Amino acid sequence: MAVLQICIPTFERREHLMNTLAYLDSELQGDLHDFISVRILDNGSGYDIRDAVQSRFPYVQVDVNPENIGAPSSVVRLVREGQTEYVMVLGDDDDYRPGLLSAIRELLVRQQPDYIFLNHRAVWHDGRLALPTQLPPGEINSLLDIFNYTGPCMMFLGANVYRRAKAIEALDCYGDDLAKAHTLPLYLSLYCGHPDNNVVIEPATFIDNIWGRDSYSQVKTRVFAKDVQEELIRSARFGYDPHAIMVAIMCNRVYRPHYDVAPSDWLKAFA
Repeated sequence: MAVLQICIPTFERREHLMNTLAYLDSELQGDLHDFISVRILDNGSGYDIRDAVQSRFPYVQVDVNPENIGAPSSVVRLVREGQTEYVMVLGDDDDYRPGLLSAIRELLVRQQPDYIFLNHRAVWHDGRLALPTQLPPGEINSLLDIFNYTGPCMMFLGANVYRRAKAIEALDCYGDDLAKAHTLPLYLSLYCGHPDNNVVIEPATFIDNIWGRDSYSQVKTRVFAKDVQEELIRSARFGYDPHAIMVAIMCNRVYRPHYDVAPSDWLKAFA
């Protein structure tokens, strides 16, 4: 049985999805086919995605929701339903560097981590670099270090590899509202990447996070002005140092100066 499952939620983006699957297919050579499985969850697109995918990639599992349940709910379903020890949720349009999957397998076999956070860049859909390489080698020792350095780029779901049991534990801890949470990537990172777990922060393995293709931009102001801050506050219950969390919030405010929430409002959460 496969050890890692790559899960791809998608909706009405067949061209992007097929390009991503073509890349994965080119990488899944030899025994990587036995180590890694691929699953698609389509959110009720207006075409038969199952035939389109399996005619070219017959080993890919394709499930179709009768209607669009949204990205967070799709991620929750993909994490909970799989059987592999590890899970990685990838966007249907992000660009993955050649050799990425082999590097991930090496990390999983050698270190058997609970959680991996991969280095990545932000790139506009036309190829312009939006943000450079995120993690400077030798300067990052924790997830809060990452947050202080990158600001909202910790929201990139595709940069995470989870031990599935830890991710399910995180979902159980959060509760039913998680299926509606735009900050799901940040929450899962902070929970699964807690210092008590076996965490790998990998600066040498890259993914390009493509900006500007999806509807997420319609809610980004609220997410980064309010939801991300609240998620950091909630993470204090995992045992993170409240002072370190406040530093992360303040650094994020500097990164996104249009926030309409005063720092003093967040201090009240620690009163």
